[in-house]
Amino acid sequence: MDCRRRRIFERRRGALAALSLSSAIVLVMSCRDVDDKTRGERLEPAFVDPPGAPMDDGGVHSDSQVLGVLAALDATEVARSKIAQSKATRDDVKDLATMMVTEHTANDERLKTLGQQKGLSSEPSASSESVEEDAESFTTRLEDRSGAAFDRAYVESEIMAHAKARSVIDHVLSGVVVDPDLKTALDEIREAAGTHLERAQAVRRALLTDASSTTEETSSSEETSSSDAGSRFDAGSRFDAGSH
Repeated sequence: MDCRRRRIFERRRGALAALSLSSAIVLVMSCRDVDDKTRGERLEPAFVDPPGAPMDDGGVHSDSQVLGVLAALDATEVARSKIAQSKATRDDVKDLATMMVTEHTANDERLKTLGQQKGLSSEPSASSESVEEDAESFTTRLEDRSGAAFDRAYVESEIMAHAKARSVIDHVLSGVVVDPDLKTALDEIREAAGTHLERAQAVRRALLTDASSTTEETSSSEETSSSDAGSRFDAGSRFDAGSH
C-alpha cells in the first residue's frame, strides 16, 4: 500500500472510530429521552466512562490537529454551558455551568497563546468533528427542555462530554502530541477534565437525592390524604348508622 492510500485508509479508519463513539453517545441520550417519558421525573444514573472501544488515531496526526480537538472541546463546552447559565433552575447547576464557561474559556485562550508561540494553528480532524457532532446532539436535547428536566439533561451532558474528553486524550491525543509544552498542557487538561467530571457527578448525586426526597414526600402526602379521607368516610358512616 503506497503512502497516499495508507493516509486515506487511516483517515477513514479514524473517522469511523470517532463516529462509532459519537453514535453510541447519541444512542444513550436517546434512551434517556425514553426514560424521561416513561418514568416521569425520576433521574436515572449516568455512566462514568464513554461507551464503545477506544478510538484508533481518531484522524489526528499532528500537533495542529491536537490543538483542533482541544479547541473544539473548549468551544462546545462554553457554548453549552452558557445556555445552562440562562436556563438552569438550581443554583448548583448554574454554578457548574459558570465553572465550565470560566475555565474552558481560560483554557482556550491559553492554548491559542501556546499555538502562536509554537507557530501552530488549529486544524480539524475526525475527532474534532466527532466532538462537534456530540455537542450538537447535546444542545438539541437541552433546547427541548426546561425546569428540572433541563437541569438533569445538562448535568448528564457534562458527565458524558468530560468522560469522552478524557477518553480522547488517553486514546488519541496523548499518542500523537510531539511538542513538550503542548504535552504538558494536555496532561493538565486531562486532570482538569477529571475534576470537572467529578463536580458534575456530585451535582448529579444532589439531583438524585432531591428527586428521591420529593418522591417520598409526595407518596407520604398522598397516603396521609387517603387516610384522612378514609377516616372522614368512617365517621360519616357511623353518624348515618346512629341517626337510623
